[in-house]
Amino acid sequence: MKYLLIFSLFLTFACKRLKPQPKEEIVFVPFLSTSSLYLRDNSGSLFEALQWYTYDFMGGHIIWSNLDVYSLTTGKNDYLFQIEDFYDPTKPAGLSNPKNFALFSINIKTRTGIENIVIDAYACGAAQADPAGYAACQADPDQNQFTYLNLDTLKSWKMTTVEAKGLTNWHLAFKDFDLMVNNGINGPGRNLVGLAYRNQNFFQLFDDGEIVPLLENIKQAKINNSGKDHFDRVDTTNIQYYLPKGHDRVIHESDWYQENASGEKEALNNTWIIKSSEGNSYFKFNVSNIENNNDESKISFSFNYQGPQSFEFSQSETTYELPAISNNQASETCIDLDTGDFGCENNLWDIKLETKTDGKWYIWTKNGAIPLADQDIALSTNSAL
Repeated sequence: MKYLLIFSLFLTFACKRLKPQPKEEIVFVPFLSTSSLYLRDNSGSLFEALQWYTYDFMGGHIIWSNLDVYSLTTGKNDYLFQIEDFYDPTKPAGLSNPKNFALFSINIKTRTGIENIVIDAYACGAAQADPAGYAACQADPDQNQFTYLNLDTLKSWKMTTVEAKGLTNWHLAFKDFDLMVNNGINGPGRNLVGLAYRNQNFFQLFDDGEIVPLLENIKQAKINNSGKDHFDRVDTTNIQYYLPKGHDRVIHESDWYQENASGEKEALNNTWIIKSSEGNSYFKFNVSNIENNNDESKISFSFNYQGPQSFEFSQSETTYELPAISNNQASETCIDLDTGDFGCENNLWDIKLETKTDGKWYIWTKNGAIPLADQDIALSTNSAL
């Protein structure tokens, strides 16, 4: 097997179901189980997984926006935006004009309609156009800067990435060809971005799985000025949101435990909603306690259950105490939260706890989860969940 298992753990629970222990009743607000905010482990950040443009190599080294419509959510507010253009319309595009691009024309759908803003996000240009100048710019923090955008005020400004990592007053950032979202390693925001609409006529899928952009269709849409029409085709109930950059797990280790000065692990009071592997039940999940004893630890977690056909969580909380985990030992424990059954050979597991010999712990989810680290979002009756 890939990992060395702690055999005593599995001998204890392979044939024995751990019985839930009911605790005091806690009332939770109703939760709509068809929410689109579920994130999947290893999904990556959106602008790494999905390119926003198509490069026209044969047509003059021009970048054409795919005119995709994206959704950004803060957990409380939602926004739709689209990159319409990338060039200064008064100048010809291409490598012969190295400072002509990164002039982003962005359509943003607000409550009053579609607003268009233009921001200059030129920083270092393209390495191919001016290799020496590009290298010098990359080393100059005053020049190599993102342009940051606040979707509430539609104001934009330049600053260093060091400054940006301490601020929550920006949602998106642009620099040359790159886009950045205020979350994860980019900044302290808890913003999530997903693809709200992609025009299928812009791409061709071949039998080998390769997706090839159809430039003529993209160009025609640009000529017809039809990009804004895509907003009318957005279905906000089916948006797949992506993990913050720097995270490959929804229940990221820095969000559910920390180590004190003595190296002991302590649980953090954060909550997630986990979708079951079957996709028809849900668990409001919290790691409630980590007990450190000499060379081993015990983890307790609790959850409220929402069964199939239900639109709210049960008021009673179920608590599990996992068997002791030896420090710095590799193991994995899988749990089917619907039944309480243990074992990774059961393909219906909902969460998996993995430990490694370097002392790191990980929690994986089978079918996605929603992070609810902010208690006002977790318990708000008007949340976007």
